[in-house]
Amino acid sequence: MINAGLVAEGTVLFNEYKDTRYEALVQADGTILFEGATYKSPSAAGRAVTAKHDVSAPNGWQFWQITDSADATRLLETVRQEYISQQSPEQKR
Repeated sequence: MINAGLVAEGTVLFNEYKDTRYEALVQADGTILFEGATYKSPSAAGRAVTAKHDVSAPNGWQFWQITDSADATRLLETVRQEYISQQSPEQKR
């Protein structure tokens, strides 16, 4: 999604969870930096948040949100679906 220009390096992922705002940062290689640790997937980073509250791991694509270039809040899942829809049939395999 970074190479497609849908999510930029440095994009802040966020979630208001249990009355606390949690933020993570998308890195150039697509990993996610949260509280000094690097995660390979949105779900792993989301699990780091929910583990603080003894809650099972979320679907990270549906957990994290971004603010897009139009200042609209979007679920990361929405951006992911946009990316998938832009792929050719060969790329989707």
